[in-house]
Amino acid sequence: MFDLAVDTPQCWEAQRRRIEEVVVKAREGKTRTVALT
Repeated sequence: MFDLAVDTPQCWEAQRRRIEEVVVKAREGKTRTVALT
């Protein structure tokens, strides 16, 4: 279980980076993000 606990934060960071990238793309062109989602 300890291993999973250590892996979860890394996954969160990966998702967080994805969200940040989406936000940056949204600022560049909201229409593109809306189309992707």
